Amino acid sequence: MKLVTVFLALTSLLSAETSPEKSAGPSTAPILMDVFSDFECPHCKILHDQTIQGVITNYASKGKVQLVYRDFPMPKHTHAREAARWANAAARVHKYRQVGDALFQYQEAWSKTGDIRSAVADALTPAEMKTVQSLVNDPGVESAIDQDVKLGVNSGVSGTPTMILTRKLQTYPIQQFISYPIMAQFLDGLAKK
Repeated sequence: MKLVTVFLALTSLLSAETSPEKSAGPSTAPILMDVFSDFECPHCKILHDQTIQGVITNYASKGKVQLVYRDFPMPKHTHAREAARWANAAARVHKYRQVGDALFQYQEAWSKTGDIRSAVADALTPAEMKTVQSLVNDPGVESAIDQDVKLGVNSGVSGTPTMILTRKLQTYPIQQFISYPIMAQFLDGLAKK
């Protein structure tokens, strides 16, 4: 039974639609790295600030890894779902990563006040801001978040940050913060398998 569950979770990850706005690196990369994250999670901020950029620069941009952002807002975080809506709305104007960067940069402020709009405005032009603001409550934006959450639940994600790395139909879940040097060592080892 457990083997069937693992197979179904892996099949879900590999067949899940990946928006180019929510990914870095080519879909043909030998390693898939799904990052389930919550914009209000302090550990996700640390992962974003200390690990993810290094993976993008040294692995995704070189075709070794496809990193896919998956929104997994935790119910205990009051403003996480709204932050995910802003980021997914920004994906429609090709600014998911920029808005995500701003949300993590200003996390301490907006997580206390709920003023996500001010953090997002820093990453968008006035015209983009107007468009994104009009899309925040679009059902398609909510549906994209729901799909990420469902994928995470089906893959065994129970907290953030969680990364699921896939190489040659083998999955390697990491359910905690991991520093860039350790992640680089892990990715290099995985590439040799």
